[in-house]
Amino acid sequence: MNSLQRPNVYMRSLASRGSGTEIAKSLPLVLQQLKKYDFDFIIAETSGIGQASTAITEVSDLSLYVMTSEFGAQSQLEKIDMIDFADLIAINKADRRGSLDALRDVRKQYKRSRKMFDAVDETLPVFLTQAAQFNDQGCNELFFKLVDLLDQKQKTWSLKSGYKENIRDAHRQFIVPPDRQNYLAEIATSVRRYKKETEQIAQKASQLGAVEILKNQLKSEEAKTLSQNLQKEIPQVELNQLQKWNELVQSYQQDEFSYEVRGKTITQPLVQKSLCGLKIRRVVPPRLTDWGDRLRFLRLENMPGSFPYTAGVFPLKRTGEDP
Repeated sequence: MNSLQRPNVYMRSLASRGSGTEIAKSLPLVLQQLKKYDFDFIIAETSGIGQASTAITEVSDLSLYVMTSEFGAQSQLEKIDMIDFADLIAINKADRRGSLDALRDVRKQYKRSRKMFDAVDETLPVFLTQAAQFNDQGCNELFFKLVDLLDQKQKTWSLKSGYKENIRDAHRQFIVPPDRQNYLAEIATSVRRYKKETEQIAQKASQLGAVEILKNQLKSEEAKTLSQNLQKEIPQVELNQLQKWNELVQSYQQDEFSYEVRGKTITQPLVQKSLCGLKIRRVVPPRLTDWGDRLRFLRLENMPGSFPYTAGVFPLKRTGEDP
């Protein structure tokens, strides 16, 4: 589709509705008309092929049947006519489960329908492809075979052997490496584990906050011992943040806020005036008294420029900075 703006490329969509087949009734006439022009290559795509649809073979010199591994049981392959008539077969979406089994079964059916029982599987024009993968080996091999078939018919299509070998030896690039294809599941699992851990620590923090209040009022050794035990169950980083909560809130109550970036101190105003002269604070910390709620906020939301960066990766947006 990205190449359609070129002057030597023409595309026309034809509706196949009412034709009773996978191609439009007007397709043969359109192809006859296009053959009168100086086109090197004409590609006709069907709207979808059923088990007994081979009309495309009547209007094309070469036919390519594209399928997936989700065709059902192996016996269903015997009902697909295009396996008997197609010059090339591509089993796309090779990253799905069962693709290798599908390749084996389609090759068996291909040999069975053509009575090529002694043929070597690797020599058959049946390819396992992944069109969404850059530099996919199956797509490259399919292209090489297509060029060879075209060269047999017109003698104007050929690829140098050195070019083919360079493509085959090229480093395959992966958007997502095979060993990391479950990375989204890993991320989801890590997030769930993190939130579960946060809830467990928050409960301890709530108890610690209550004990700190009682410790100052009761002046008992038992309260001090309980406070020390609870502090050991809370990670040191979160404990320090809880103990410095009032300092954090106070830092956003000033008129200016200073922070360092690469060793340079940046000072930004924390107050802006509205049109009617009211002072509006750029950052307003939540009013939380329970230590458990404070810990949940620190681990799940936090202030701008602090992990987990839900309010942005910078403490404040600079004045005049574009979005």
